[in-house]
Parts: sequence; C-alpha cells; structure tokens
Amino acid sequence: MKWLERIPEEHREPVAVLLVSISVFIWGAILTLFLAGDMAETYTSEARLLVKESPKEALSFGADQTERRPSGRGNEYLQIQLGILNSADVREKVARRLLEENEIPDITPSLAPEDAGPTVLASGPDSALATVMGRLASRFKATLKRDSPLIVLEMTWRSRAGSQKLLQHYVDAFRETRREFYSMDSTVNAADSAVRMAESKLIDERRTLIEFLEPHGVINLDKDLPSIRQDFDMQRRELENVRVSMASKQKQHEWWTEFIKGQAEVIEEPSNTQIDQRRQALVRMLDDARAALASSPYRSGTPAHNRMTQQVGRLEEQLAGLPNEPDRTTILRVNPALTEAQTAMRTLAGEIASLEMQLQLGEQRLSSLEIEVNRLSRLREEATSLLNAVELAESAASDRRKEYVRVAAASEALQVETETSTRLVQSPSLPSAPNQFGILTSNTKVGFFLAALAALLAGFVTKIRLPRRV
Repeated sequence: MKWLERIPEEHREPVAVLLVSISVFIWGAILTLFLAGDMAETYTSEARLLVKESPKEALSFGADQTERRPSGRGNEYLQIQLGILNSADVREKVARRLLEENEIPDITPSLAPEDAGPTVLASGPDSALATVMGRLASRFKATLKRDSPLIVLEMTWRSRAGSQKLLQHYVDAFRETRREFYSMDSTVNAADSAVRMAESKLIDERRTLIEFLEPHGVINLDKDLPSIRQDFDMQRRELENVRVSMASKQKQHEWWTEFIKGQAEVIEEPSNTQIDQRRQALVRMLDDARAALASSPYRSGTPAHNRMTQQVGRLEEQLAGLPNEPDRTTILRVNPALTEAQTAMRTLAGEIASLEMQLQLGEQRLSSLEIEVNRLSRLREEATSLLNAVELAESAASDRRKEYVRVAAASEALQVETETSTRLVQSPSLPSAPNQFGILTSNTKVGFFLAALAALLAGFVTKIRLPRRV
C-alpha cells in the first residue's frame, strides 16, 4: 500500500480504515443491485382540499384572503388543519380501516395470510396496527399551496388503485377527526347533565315542601291560599249584599205597618152597581138581536124569522122591566188595600226570615274561612324558606333547560358548519404513470445492510493489520 506512505503517519490509520470501509460498502452495494436489487414502481395519487374557517367568511378560489389577513389568523387555522391531517389519530383511523376490511392487499402486514379475515388490532409497537401506521407515515404528505387556501394531499404507494383508495381513506379519516376535534358533544353532555341535576334538585325541594305541608292537609299552598282568600272575599261581599237586602225588606215592612194603621178593615160600597151592569148587558144584547133580525134573509112568517122576532121582544120586555132609578143602597166588604198590605207584609216577613238565616249561615262560613285564611297564612310564613328554595330550583331548572336548548342548537349548527366548511376541490386521482423514482424492495434493503456490515468488518480488519507505531 504505497498510497498510505504519502499520508502523514498520524492520520494514516483512520484514513485507511475509512477508505477500506467505503470501498467495501460501494462494491457490496453494486453487487447487491446487480444480483438482487431493484426499485419497485410507485404511484402518487393527488387531491386538493379547501377548508373554510367559517361559513360567514367564504373563501374565494383567487387570491388567498385567508393568509393575507393582518392578524394571520387564517394561516394559523390552515396550520391546524395540516396538523390534523398529519396526526396519528388520522393515521390510526386509516390503518384500522385497512386492517379490518383488508381492502388493499399490498398494505396489510406480510405476516397476515391473504385469505384471512379481519386482522385483530393489538396494541404495542410490534402490533399490526403500529406496522401499518409506520408504513403510512412515510407515504402521505399534506402541504399548503402557495398563495392559495388549498391543501394539497399526496399518497404514494405501489399500485395506482391502492394510492387512490388510501388517499380517499385519508380524506374520510380527516373529516371524521375534524368532526371530533370541533365537536361540542362534551358541552352538550355537560348541559344535559346540568339539566338533570337541576331537575333532580327541583324534585327534592318539592318533595321536602310536600312532606312539610302534607300533615297540615295542604297539597299546593300557592294555589290553596289564594283560593281560600278569594272565597273569603266573595263570602264577605255576599254577606254585605244580604244585609243590604234585609235592611231594604225591613224598611218596606215598616212602611206597610204604618200604612195599615190608617186603613179600616170594612168599607161600604153602593149596591146599584149590579143593576147598571145588567142594563148595559141587556142593551148590548137587544142591539145585537135587532141587527140580526134586520139583516135576516128569512121572510116574515117563517119559523126562523118568528124566533128572531120573539127574542127581540123578550129582550125589550126585560129591559123595560128594570127600574129607571133604583134605590141607592150600600153593602159592607173587606178593605182590599188592607188585604194587599197584609199579603205584602207576610211576604216581606218570610223574605226577612230567609235573609236572617242566610246571614247567620254566611257569618258562620265567613268565620271558618277567616280561620282557614289565618291558618294558611301562618303556614305560608313557616314555609317561606321551602317555597323560596322551590322557586329558586324552578328558576335554575328553567335556566338550565334554556341553556341546553341553546347549546344543542349551537352544536347542531357547528356540525353543519364543520360538514360544509370542507370541500374536496379535486378528488383523489388515479395515477396514469409510475413515479420517476420508486422504493427499494426488501431484498435490496437486506443487501445494503449486509454491505454495511461487510464495510465495518473490513474497516476493523484493516485497523488490525496496519503496522503499529513505536
């Protein structure tokens, strides 16, 4: 090794070891590539994803309105989306789907039989799930397109259909993870739990109030007390009306009493009144008979005409038999004014007695209602703290229900916003040609590894064989 003599003695040993190791590795790599090495073809599927920050801030496909904001908030938002795309959660969802469905044969672990069912997902770094996640990590890439709100997604794999399906799985897993990331389920559940707790508190407070009121024979104090007060006021007004009516009846009775004091029990009445009435009746009957005879269609001498003539004659005889000026006599009869007054007084006496009975019964009922009002009022004062607790519990439960409705509506709106704020501008494409550079096969990787070991071994042997400096 004459070339070693040209190297300074102090650097001769490390340089020799390095050069020998590099030479052995190069020759081993060349031999590996010649014998067993090849580059497996790969295909890259590409997709473009538009993610809007909010439906209220629609993004255009022109200039990047998001990144150009003074605050830079849009760029931060897109960086978050990139973080979600490259997260282990998304990779895990894709890997689980692949292992459970065995959709892409060239991505499942080599230890799994091709005709096997869904792969069992074990945990740990040596599990099938971790193996698939490791393969996916180096084959997926998500980048921001310059001066554009679009995110470019790329998936590289050994087959065209595999790369396209994998990229579609990534898009689906991203949307699912994004829904979970922006989900308000925990807030909704917390609001629902708050509603249940408030309603449970309300039920307990009501039960405590009922247990306090039940021995007193009261079910709902807020309804019973106003109802009893209303009955008390109505009964008091009815008693006032009875008193007014009774006073009016008593005044009428007193007036009739004074009236009959100046009235005679028997009065005299002229007796010729009946004769005058008889004369007037005969005159009317005679006029009617003469008119009938004058208008009769029967001839003189016929039986019908003779009967009508005889009737006129009898009436004339009766009228002529009445005295022209009868004797003026009088008769005694009961005074009708006195009878009317006594009847009115008896009626008023009965009504006054009925009103006195109503007044007596009404006063008794008013007294009992007053006692009940006082009892419930005292009970209301004793139950003030319990009633206030129930009122506060009802108000709290009502507020919690309103809060739950508001949070549920906001959660639903957020779900809709999350679903509509992502748009797949370009679906995962089906590659038409393989990439310029592929990936190394397993045999090539083993050959390079063996070449590296041989290089280390050659370097070690060279270091031993070099002459030692004295």
